[in-house]
Amino acid sequence: MPDDTPHPADGLRELGHRPPPPGQLEGCSVPVDWLVRALCTIVGTVAVASTLVCCSDSRDSNTAGWGGDTEPQESDSESNDTGDDDTSTDGDTDPEDGTSGPDPCDPVSSPQTLSEGLRPAEVQGPSDWCADQPLPVVFLLHGYGASAWLQDLLFRLNTQVEERSFLLVLPDGTVDAAGSRHWNATPACCDFYGAEVDDVGYLTSLLDELESRFTVDPDRVYFTGHSNGGFMSYRMACEIPERIAAIAPLAGSTFQEEGLCAASQPVSVLHIHPTLDATIPYSGTPYYPSAEEATRRWAERNGCSTTSSQAGESLDLINSIAGTETRVTDYRVGCEDGFHASLWTIEGAGHVPVLNDGFSQLLLDWLLDHSR
Repeated sequence: MPDDTPHPADGLRELGHRPPPPGQLEGCSVPVDWLVRALCTIVGTVAVASTLVCCSDSRDSNTAGWGGDTEPQESDSESNDTGDDDTSTDGDTDPEDGTSGPDPCDPVSSPQTLSEGLRPAEVQGPSDWCADQPLPVVFLLHGYGASAWLQDLLFRLNTQVEERSFLLVLPDGTVDAAGSRHWNATPACCDFYGAEVDDVGYLTSLLDELESRFTVDPDRVYFTGHSNGGFMSYRMACEIPERIAAIAPLAGSTFQEEGLCAASQPVSVLHIHPTLDATIPYSGTPYYPSAEEATRRWAERNGCSTTSSQAGESLDLINSIAGTETRVTDYRVGCEDGFHASLWTIEGAGHVPVLNDGFSQLLLDWLLDHSR
C-alpha cells in the first residue's frame, strides 16, 4: 500500500481509538470506561463516564486476569450410570420384552473448555446440561482491548444461562503489538498492526468442536458482541451464514464495501447502537456504514422490503436515562420466512452504555426467537 494511502483504521484513530505506533508498547488510548461502568453497575452504582489508559504495567495483569484463559478442564464428565444394578427404577428396561429403553442423561459439568491450546474458550451451560440434549449456542465477542470475561460484565448473559438453557461461548481475540486483544473483522476494525489472524477460521473451529463434542441445535447458533466484537459478528454472518440464525452487534458495524460480504443466505440481524457514540459513530464514517445503513443492507439481503420499516414498542435498556430511550425499527415485510432485521437506537447514550438487567433478557428474547 503506498505511503500516502489512508489506512482504513484512520477513522477509528480520529475518534480517540488510536493505538500506539508499532513497537511503542508504553501504553494505549483505547477507551475501556465500560469496565468501570460495568463494575459499578454490579454494585448498584451509576458510573461517571471516564477513559482508562491501559499501560504496560496493567497490561500484564489484564492478560492474566481478564483474558479468559482458564486451565484446561475435563471435557468428559462421568455419567450417572450405576453399573449393573437391577433395582433401577428409571425405566431403562421394557418389562415386557426386556429391551433397553432410552439412556439416562449423560451430564456435562459447566464450564467446559474448547480449543485447549493457545486460545482456549470457555463454554457455560445450565446445571441440567446433558451431552445428548440439543441446546442453542450464543457466542459473545469482546471489544478492542477487552476480553471475554470483561465483555460479559457488560452483557451479563451468564446470568441467563440457567433459566434460558443455552450454551454461552466466551472466546478471546489475539493480543496485538499494543497489548490489546482484538478481532480481525474488517479493514476498519481492528487489525491495526497487520497480523492478519484468521479469526473466522478460529471461531468456526470452536463451533465445529462444540458440535463434535456435544449436541447443539444447529439451527439456533447466534453471535453477539460489542464494538470490535460487533464488527466480528457481522463478519461471521458474511462468512458462514448457513450456520448462523441471527447476530446482534452493539456499537459495531460491517464492511463499507458491500461486495466484501459474500453472504449467500439470509441471517437475521439486530443492530443496537447509541446515538452519542463517539468511537463508532451512529452515522458511520468513510470506513464503515451507519447503523441505519448496515441494518437496511441486511434487511435487503433477507428479502425484506426496505421501504416498509415498522416502528416497534420503545425499550428501556438504560436506567440512567429516563423513560424508554431505545427506538425500535423493524424490517419484516416481504422477508424470507423466519428472517428479518431490526435496529435498536439508544437515544442519548455513548459507545459503552451502562445497560440494565433487562438488556440481557430482551437481547436473548430476540435472538432465541430466531432459527434457521
